[in-house]
Amino acid sequence: MEINERFLIKNVHIVKPLRVLDGDLGLENGVITYIGEPVRPPAGCRVIDGSGLFAVPGFIDVHTHGASLFDLTQGLYDPQTGTFDDSEEAYAAGIERTLETMAAEGATRVLLATVASPIDKLLHALRCAGRYIGSDDNGRRGALLHGVLLEGTFIKYPEFAGAQNPEYFLPPSVDAFERLNDAAHGNIAYVNVVPEYGEAVRPLMEHLTRQRVLIGAGHTDASAEQYAEAVRWGLKVAIHFTNGPTGSTFKPFGGGGVLQAVLGSRRVYAEIIADGYHVNPAYVLDVLWRKGLDRIIAITDSMFVTGADEIEEFELAGVKGRRSEDGRYLAVAGKRRTLFGSVLSMRVAMANFLSWLTRPMRGIWKDVHDPLDLDEAILAASHFCSVNPARAMEIFDPPNQKLGQDVSMCAGGIQVGKRADVALIRLDGEPGAYDVEVVNTFVGGRLVK
Repeated sequence: MEINERFLIKNVHIVKPLRVLDGDLGLENGVITYIGEPVRPPAGCRVIDGSGLFAVPGFIDVHTHGASLFDLTQGLYDPQTGTFDDSEEAYAAGIERTLETMAAEGATRVLLATVASPIDKLLHALRCAGRYIGSDDNGRRGALLHGVLLEGTFIKYPEFAGAQNPEYFLPPSVDAFERLNDAAHGNIAYVNVVPEYGEAVRPLMEHLTRQRVLIGAGHTDASAEQYAEAVRWGLKVAIHFTNGPTGSTFKPFGGGGVLQAVLGSRRVYAEIIADGYHVNPAYVLDVLWRKGLDRIIAITDSMFVTGADEIEEFELAGVKGRRSEDGRYLAVAGKRRTLFGSVLSMRVAMANFLSWLTRPMRGIWKDVHDPLDLDEAILAASHFCSVNPARAMEIFDPPNQKLGQDVSMCAGGIQVGKRADVALIRLDGEPGAYDVEVVNTFVGGRLVK
């Protein structure tokens, strides 16, 4: 998809990977071409006034199930009938609508996630996703659908199923993955594989590693020793860490559980659903303090009711859900502390991190987390929302042109030569209480908002 547009964003705060600087930002032919002192606009260049705005790398959401009435596994939801349309036409329309919604919230690259389902249903969803990924529509009017997260298939224990249906769990195998990946036209980019299968999971993990498919583990009750072994085989991410069924034990047997393994590993990234409800912000900052700025990945784990504020109650797989009174989370109807899913956007995730990082906050394991200044906080939040997911997926570093790699795969940071995935945002509020407004979103140099 050729991009011929040229933009110069004037007088903007540019959030680079290591520092914030003031100046101009140039985008041309889908890549970032200039970062520096104010310059005269070239002929034929569209000028955007960035005064008072921040240019941040477009947000990358590696774990979302959908938005705007669309769910990758189920299809397009009809509020009138309470049913899903899973026709190919509904999938195409639903994916497009979801990606437009996410781009409006500053996301430029997305992985849509599946849940455990009958194999025919899963294959159909993957075919529809793969067809869209390979189409000229991908990234034209919304975020780029980078690939699929296969979340619910290779889980072991029913008691760690969460919202997944254990009836549809499969033993992990290369053959099973390849069948599913063929349906997705080779676009499964991230797979949840639990380590408690032991040696039986090693062939799949090593196969995924060779294929450069990101490996995560969630819905898992592995011991810390099993987890560490899986890390040697290629496991890189703790899926929705500390939320939902995450194994933990304070006993010494097996080296502890998943919680202990992830906190003790410098190699493993931790996904955080940053809505302030799925994980207590005090725990979020504790995990950040323990893991470091370069190992946290902000995700939404959003559902089909995200962006559809008119839906207050719904039913999915026989379970009734309701929206909270403030509209910021979903709960299982009649259960006070059981969350149904997320309605988080990456824009709000960024705002939440900025708020949490710029005020003193008591931790659970750490007494008090001291506040950062705004530049430090926005650099950190940019890492969580953009840089770290790109590094985990190995698309952050410049492509090797000798190997024929395309610059379109290089994302996650504002640097000359990278793909022009940029969000222009305005911050409102004050330290400890920020809101983020997305003014413009560029996806591969194309202005989509």
